[in-house]
Amino acid sequence: MNIEEQLRRTLTDERHALPGWHDPVHRVHTGMRRRRRRRIAAITATVMSALLAAPAVILVPVTVANPAWRLDDGIPWLRRDQPTPQPSAAACTVADLGPTASALLLGPANGYERYRVTVRNSGTEACLLIDHPNLGSQESGGVQAVPTTPDAAPDDTDSDPDGTGVPSVLLAPGGAASATLASSTTCPDSAHPTVYRDVVLSFDGGRLPLPGLTLTTTCVITVSVWSADRG
Repeated sequence: MNIEEQLRRTLTDERHALPGWHDPVHRVHTGMRRRRRRRIAAITATVMSALLAAPAVILVPVTVANPAWRLDDGIPWLRRDQPTPQPSAAACTVADLGPTASALLLGPANGYERYRVTVRNSGTEACLLIDHPNLGSQESGGVQAVPTTPDAAPDDTDSDPDGTGVPSVLLAPGGAASATLASSTTCPDSAHPTVYRDVVLSFDGGRLPLPGLTLTTTCVITVSVWSADRG
């Protein structure tokens, strides 16, 4: 037997064959299970370490110095059901707003002549302007009431500061408020307009002149509610 035959016999001898390759799917699953067990063990060890390191909590009863105080007293959004403190200001009088008011012509719009009436608190205390202006006209026989109809109330969170449901303005000393008047001569009886001269603002206990204001209309005068001047 020559060398070539010996080499061929040795290579084909099953006693020298390498062991077979294990199932690859089985090996992958085995590795996944091993890694999962390691993760679970690591998480468990971390949680146990945190629990052992945490200090013990001792609950001690606390005596509240003021038993009337409640938790929601210090949290604004838990006090929504409680009544809002009301301002103590009284209704404005002529003495608060004197001696005169002012009227500014805003110009025509949609067939109406519009005026802005402004009053200012000349007193030393805040007062409330309630609802809308009441108008009168100085005539030879005295003061004649001017028929008015209220316009819609403004969408203003400060239009009801006293919480009565009636639109009003809290007027600080030196503060000003305005309302809008609208008159028209395009109503059905336009051939016979009514002229109101020397118009005044009527308040409880007196009247406040509006120098130079004359209203000519065939309709009822439309008035807005009082609104605080932001300027």
